[in-house]
Amino acid sequence: FAALVTLPGLGIGTLWDNSETAYGEVAREILLTHDWVVMHLNAQPWFVQPPLYFWIAAAFAKLLGPSALALRLPSALATIAMGGAVDVRGNVTPTAEFNVHVDPEAAARVLDAGLSLDLVPLDATRRATVTRAELERALGARPGPVATRVLAFTRHAFAREGGRLSLHDPLAIGAAIDETLMEWEPARLTIGSDGETRRTPGPPNCRVAVGVDTARFVRLLLERL
Repeated sequence: FAALVTLPGLGIGTLWDNSETAYGEVAREILLTHDWVVMHLNAQPWFVQPPLYFWIAAAFAKLLGPSALALRLPSALATIAMGGAVDVRGNVTPTAEFNVHVDPEAAARVLDAGLSLDLVPLDATRRATVTRAELERALGARPGPVATRVLAFTRHAFAREGGRLSLHDPLAIGAAIDETLMEWEPARLTIGSDGETRRTPGPPNCRVAVGVDTARFVRLLLERL
């Protein structure tokens, strides 16, 4: 039912904010450059976000044309979202995680859409970490342009996070592959105006990852790089 309500409206209007227009352009430039390894924005190499979303968006844009509908479909079809800080400190403000903070209205709409939604917040992703040595060892067994791109993309993140990298987006992908990697808890959440992810009384509107089998997840990830 939620799909019938939300999907027909995806192509209405232009892409909304700076993030949506930039992400759409990155996906479009994959098709222009035929480079699926290094992302580009305005013809310059772009290492701000992992490439999975852009690969999917570019595939939809190739199939349907570079329209607002095509570029919004990956997010609309996802039932697993990485975002929020439910019972832990945020990473933008003390109470807000970045993804929800930059577009709290969209996050609130997703939670209110009646989807069977699994949320992977900072509560879980901060427990899923990898060291630089572990990543270099895994990528060293598979040298090539993808390994080079991953090492370049993560260099600054390792420096910023003190030698251990939190695997925020990869953990959400891990949840899609094997939900038993997580400890889940039904919850009802609301989104505050600044992106706060708040527990509230009432029937659950999502399932929240509150724990992770870190060793098993990291092993799964590194074996597949």
